[in-house]
Order: sequence, then structure tokens, then C-alpha cells
Amino acid sequence: VHGPVVHRGALKRMWAIHDTPWPPAAIVGGLLQLYRRSGRDHWLEWALRLADAQCARQEADGRFRWAGHEDDRFSSLVHNALADCALLDLAAVLRDRGDAARRNRYLSTAERNLQEYVVGQLFRPRLRGFAMNPTDYYAYQDRFILNMNAVAVEALIKLDRHREADRHAGLVRTVAEHLGSL
Repeated sequence: VHGPVVHRGALKRMWAIHDTPWPPAAIVGGLLQLYRRSGRDHWLEWALRLADAQCARQEADGRFRWAGHEDDRFSSLVHNALADCALLDLAAVLRDRGDAARRNRYLSTAERNLQEYVVGQLFRPRLRGFAMNPTDYYAYQDRFILNMNAVAVEALIKLDRHREADRHAGLVRTVAEHLGSL
């Protein structure tokens, strides 16, 4: 809850640009699995604390600050989509537990990220999918990255299921057809 979780020793970040902490979405997913398998509320409570922190880190343009790894020069597609999936997975648990206020907060936060940042800033019609970042600092051009686009599609489908709508069906179909053609 207080920062990234580093799963390697020696804190190489002291001398290297990248470190390999677990992004918050992965930790939420792990805690949610522990809760589902054990039924122990303390795992869910920790997952909710992390999800609350993720919601608080939403920027004015809809993207999440610190959704990814320590190298937070950019807010990438996969880190935002994974954060959305984590929030939406928790929203399902909260629906079952009757916590409507928190559930709605998670749904609204994920929806805003997906609409304003993922779709609004990262969708590229010519790619028939989503770019990795608004500016790709590695390739300096838009790239269609298969696994990142698959996670974005998953988040859009989960949101539509929560909202009992097919708002993103056309976009999902476009990206899924491109994924299937590769």
C-alpha cells in the first residue's frame, strides 16, 4: 500500500533505471485469489486498501499514476488495463457483499480510465487497436502489442458486463478481429 513491492534483492534500482516491482494490479489480483480460496476477510481488506489507493491516483486525464512499475515515465496501456481489471474484479466481489458505494466508485474509476485514457488517448484506428503509450519512448512510433491489447479488451468486456450493456462491443470486435488475424 505504501509503494511498489520489489521481488528481487539488492535493490538494483540504486544503479539501474528499471526494477521489477509487482504492479498494484497484480498484488490486488493475488490478494483477491487468497480471499476467494481462503474466505478470510483480511485478504480482501488488503486488496480493497490497494484498490482505494489506485482510485486516488487517477489523474485529470483519466490515466492512473503509478499503475505500473517503478519506471513511471509513462502510464502504459497494459498497466492501466490491468488496474481496471483489478478494480472490476473487486467490484464483482463488492456486489456480492452488498457494498454498493465502494463498488460504484471502482466501476466509475475504471470506466473513466477506459473511456478517457485507454479509448480516448490510446486507441489508434490505423492500428485497429491500442498503442502502448501516447508517446512510445522505446520505438518512437505507435505499436500494436498483442498482450496489451488483449488485456484492454478484457477490461472493456468486464466493464460492459458490469454495466449490463454492449457499449464497447464494436471496439472489442475490431481489436479482437485484429488479434485473431495475427
